[in-house]
Amino acid sequence: VCSSISVLHRTVIDLETGSVSREPLLRHVDKSLDFPVINKSKTGLKNKFAYVTEFKKGIPGDILKIDLEQNEVVGSATFGPDECTGECSFVSCGPREDDGYILSFVTKGDASWLKVWFARDMSYMSSVNIPSRIPLGFHANSL
Repeated sequence: VCSSISVLHRTVIDLETGSVSREPLLRHVDKSLDFPVINKSKTGLKNKFAYVTEFKKGIPGDILKIDLEQNEVVGSATFGPDECTGECSFVSCGPREDDGYILSFVTKGDASWLKVWFARDMSYMSSVNIPSRIPLGFHANSL
């Protein structure tokens, strides 16, 4: 369980000068954010979108779509008061950076689901019941 505020930052490394700059994003948003993911096909390139888990009172809650160029939340997958999620995954399916799906395990009490949203507009797509409870804090991404 997270007990501190996590802030999304942009770090820029200038390969010519060797200088490094870092600035917080979403300065006007008072949210604790963690587990950022991007479309992995854009790793090492300029990204327009990131998907992060918002922590509410130390518990992982909604998944937010962040526009990294405008520094604002542009979509979200929201959950009920007793539902918890964790780290989400992005699955690409087209040429646009946000052509794809957001997948995340969601737990409520002793029940768990794998839920899926369309990444472009964060609309709900589907869910699959998991026969075992997925523990809070379960990480979803690997290399």
